[in-house]
Amino acid sequence: MAYGEKIQYISAIEVILKEQEKKKRDLYLDELIDISSRNGRNRETDILEKFKYNKDGMRDFAVKNGNGYVFRQMLATAYEEGLQKKKKQNMLIRTFGDYVIADDVIILYTGKESRVEIPANFENVAIRKVGAGLLYANEAVRDVIVSDGIREIGKMAFAKCSHLRKVTLAPSVDKIHPDTFKGSDTLWSLEMYKEISQEIHDEITESGIELTDGRYIIDPMIFGSRFVRQIRKYMPGPMKGGFRVYKDMGCLFEIAPRAVDPKKKPVPLLFQDYADRHHTGAYDFRTENAAFTFKIMADDIERSFEHDEEADDFGLSNRDEYDKAGLVFVNGFDRSYGILKACLELKGGTFFFQRGIQVKLGQGIYYLYFREVFSTDDNRPYVRRLGTNRIFARYGPLSDGDDRSMDIVKRFSLISELL
Repeated sequence: MAYGEKIQYISAIEVILKEQEKKKRDLYLDELIDISSRNGRNRETDILEKFKYNKDGMRDFAVKNGNGYVFRQMLATAYEEGLQKKKKQNMLIRTFGDYVIADDVIILYTGKESRVEIPANFENVAIRKVGAGLLYANEAVRDVIVSDGIREIGKMAFAKCSHLRKVTLAPSVDKIHPDTFKGSDTLWSLEMYKEISQEIHDEITESGIELTDGRYIIDPMIFGSRFVRQIRKYMPGPMKGGFRVYKDMGCLFEIAPRAVDPKKKPVPLLFQDYADRHHTGAYDFRTENAAFTFKIMADDIERSFEHDEEADDFGLSNRDEYDKAGLVFVNGFDRSYGILKACLELKGGTFFFQRGIQVKLGQGIYYLYFREVFSTDDNRPYVRRLGTNRIFARYGPLSDGDDRSMDIVKRFSLISELL
């Protein structure tokens, strides 16, 4: 074996053994032990296990004398003895830029980028797996893209990432460890693929809520309870709560967490069926400074509903207490591997829908709107929260102390059946 390859082998294990955080070190060593023993145990496997459990102080000695002749000879001997065996060769560890790979598994990432695109190939090496703990407790990463060709994501590969916002998995990924995202509670969007039958495809397009941008909002139970249990195991806290959506809502508003959008600007999600029935489109829904225009109920409602208000006027606290609901979107379908798959996006954040209603009081016409938010901030899914009523005359909002405002609010319960 070439001297350069031997040095890469030894250096990578030195880095792992010197890792100060025990959890991360154990994840790395577990991955190496798994790779080493894939085709049968050998001396290399035994040494790695002794390092992990620090048997006879072996790891302490290795760390203390890591650059010494004895430590290098110990690993080199294990490496060379493994090469003598016909059934099992030792791992081939190589470094490519910020990545260290062992056989066909990425075991280390040393970069500090906020956007990490994990390659599926390094020169002539095709990568099968993202190794355990690859980005564990990485404080820099915000967005992760796993390239097409990689099939497996290891244990806690993207766990405890304090600023992780979005993860995009390729269609080739068909195995995800349940603890992959454990503790990454800032995760807002997870895109993954799910193999489906033609019948499921048809059910999505027929019973899902189609948006004007071509996506669908679906109930994940369409894939069965087993799949729902599976995704709940690796979904972080902000995504675990379901948000119940009804077709007659017409338009849903989405607010990303402050980590993604500090201004918390609502984005309208218009339902295609509602748009068709009311001859309207996305241009009738717009957001400016956390305000929106709703042009369905009356011709002049657009001007009546234009106003500026801070995001917190929607009842959203600085602690993001409502950022604990989730929706499952189908962004499209894929047949690139000869298998029909749905591209799913699991989104966390705040979702609400807002209704406008015209109220006549004396000779005046007024517009009342209210907001309903669904969240799971107290661990009860589908909690319904009725937002503060706001009332607008033709040329602007009424103050809370206005007598007209008080009269209209009293009538709210009488017209609730219209909502």
